Amino acid sequence: MFVRKVKQARIARQVIFLSAIVLSGCGALVGLPDDNRPRTTLSLAALGEGDESTFYESNSNDMLESAEYVPVGSEQQVIRGHITSRSDVDVYDLGPVVIGDRIVVDMTTDDTLDGVIVLFDEDGTALLVNDHRNVYLGETQPFVDVVMRREAESCYVAVSPTPGYGSYGDYGLVAFKQAGAPVPTSRPDVVLLVFDGGTNVRVGGRAPIDVPPFDAAGIDASFSGRTDEIIDQVVAGIREDYIGFDITILSTSEDDAYDGTMSRLFFGTYDAALLGVAEGIDEFNATSSQEAIVFTDTFAAFASLAPSVTEMSNAIANVASHEVGHLLGLVHTRDALGVMDVTASLNDLLRNQDFRRSPLYADVFPIGHQDAIQTLLDTLGGDGFVARLKQYAKDSDPARFRTAPSGPSAREQLRLSSCGLHEH
Repeated sequence: MFVRKVKQARIARQVIFLSAIVLSGCGALVGLPDDNRPRTTLSLAALGEGDESTFYESNSNDMLESAEYVPVGSEQQVIRGHITSRSDVDVYDLGPVVIGDRIVVDMTTDDTLDGVIVLFDEDGTALLVNDHRNVYLGETQPFVDVVMRREAESCYVAVSPTPGYGSYGDYGLVAFKQAGAPVPTSRPDVVLLVFDGGTNVRVGGRAPIDVPPFDAAGIDASFSGRTDEIIDQVVAGIREDYIGFDITILSTSEDDAYDGTMSRLFFGTYDAALLGVAEGIDEFNATSSQEAIVFTDTFAAFASLAPSVTEMSNAIANVASHEVGHLLGLVHTRDALGVMDVTASLNDLLRNQDFRRSPLYADVFPIGHQDAIQTLLDTLGGDGFVARLKQYAKDSDPARFRTAPSGPSAREQLRLSSCGLHEH
């Protein structure tokens, strides 16, 4: 994973558990549960055998442009395929979709394949990345369940080995489309920036820690006495990143207090390998109260660059907005100008990043993009014109695209372990 985010839960949080729907056709298949009970795992051996409607992968289909056309309707469609190598990607075009279409794709594999599936729209923008449906419930096979918020001429499902594991083998997909499903409403959020410390702060499966109050001198002695100045700039930077979205950014530096329902982002303490960590990737903001940490003392790694107060504030704000992005369902990307990037150098992080459309990071999925602005609008609601205007304004500045000083990525500079979104 990147400097900011630890073990991003392979935990695929179910956004909504809908009423049970029995999949017709193969009698061995089960319906969707109406609560949080585990699903019964599909059996690959018999999946689609003897059914004339079963589609078998037959062509090179490694890109959206070469996707095999397998339109789905209300009846389940079985797709059988084979991943041949760690770099193999199989893409299927499930046909056109309209607003309110609910797309469900269930996956099962043989014992040699650890797989991941992604749902893309016609432009190659990821709608949902899912490598395991819910490990907390003992469910380890990928599963996608999304209600379309926009129409598209094509909706693609792509399959690959879980990045970093190099597995291969047979897989089966069961897909169907349900028309007229209720379109989920956006869910505004409130995040409290905590600069005055906390005790027993637990983020995901990590052991609880005490986070002391933020002190800029913990980064470098040159920032002694500049704590309040940096805090003010960090708060302003995060708020700027989230302009146009229905999210309220509060701060303990402005006497805001935790009410038990909001998410919290703590600033302070040190981690040997991370600049930040979030509880997990919460698709469509399904959970209202989560926690994350920005390990501000770890920013001592920037000291050799002699950053100014403004540059250091930019770096902290970039990491903070990145961690909040995970709490709102965003995944890692490969774009040094983007907030969700994981390839930027320490020099890059001193500049102001923003939310934008960026290629997915290879450890997330080998192909496709994430439109962070559209995902946040779908998740939180807001004003799309305002949200995109600041990106257009920044991109109109030629200096924004100047060549950054050469050097390794921040995660390489911090010698981070390669844990990530798909780590077991």
